[in-house]
Amino acid sequence: MNQKLNISFMLNALTGNQHGNIYLPDGNRIRKITPQPLVSTLAGSASGYEDGEAISAKFFSPTGLGIDKRGNVDVANKLRIDR
Repeated sequence: MNQKLNISFMLNALTGNQHGNIYLPDGNRIRKITPQPLVSTLAGSASGYEDGEAISAKFFSPTGLGIDKRGNVDVANKLRIDR
């Protein structure tokens, strides 16, 4: 089945991986969209700066995303980069 996503918001960062997953910021969270398309929260919760796994991490207006060769997602906040 061929489905279309109707996304209407401004993106300031977007990246993907070899598996067809798309990662994008949504407020203070990082969302993952799979090819199916299923949407989940990869990381983030409340606003702030705090390293951590999954939802224990805190971001303040993510401005950039990147993925390294191991599949780690790097997040650029206003003044710092978190992994």
